Formats: sequence, C-alpha cells, structure tokens
Amino acid sequence: PLLKGRTSLHLQELSEQPLILSHRFQKYIASKFEEAGLVCDIYLACEDARTAITMAERGMGIAILPTSMLELSDKLKACEVCDADFTTEVLLAWRKSRISSEIQEFLEFWN
Repeated sequence: PLLKGRTSLHLQELSEQPLILSHRFQKYIASKFEEAGLVCDIYLACEDARTAITMAERGMGIAILPTSMLELSDKLKACEVCDADFTTEVLLAWRKSRISSEIQEFLEFWN
C-alpha cells in the first residue's frame, strides 16, 4: 500500500489515487495539482471535512484535510505532501468606523 511506513508523499503519487476532498478546498487543491502539471482524481467531494474523514476511514480513498482535522479520527494515518504548499491564509475583517475594545486588544496582541 502507498502509505505503509511513509511520513510524506509526492503530489505525483497522490495524482494516481482516488481523492476525497471537501467542497470548500476542492478548487484550491485541484489548482495545486494543475500548477504541477498533474490532474487529481477526485473520487468524492463532500460537504464537510468530517464526511471526508469518514469516507477515508472506510477505505474509499485518500482525504486531503487540514492538519487540525486529524484529531477527529484515531483510525487514520497522516502524511505530509512534501512538494506542494497547501497553506491557506486567514484574514481578519472589521467595520472601519467602529473598533470594539475586544478587537483592539486582539490586534495589539498580534502586533
């Protein structure tokens, strides 16, 4: 099996496997394959990551998930994709004309 004894995989290896993705990240992940000149085999696109976890647990394919989701299953093994950066950015937005004291404190904490 592909994952046995592995801690990382290449995008090329993943392109040859049935993938389970959440709709939220489907376009983003597919674009990473396209950038590498590869096509991803999306076997199943789910509404949420929990469903993707369940499908992977049942052996239906390989789920590509945020690292934070790993704690939701003790049945899955995790591998890093070593030649692709799936990092996403988080942005904060608030009303310009009104910053609450809580938001101000939060912003000061991160500066």
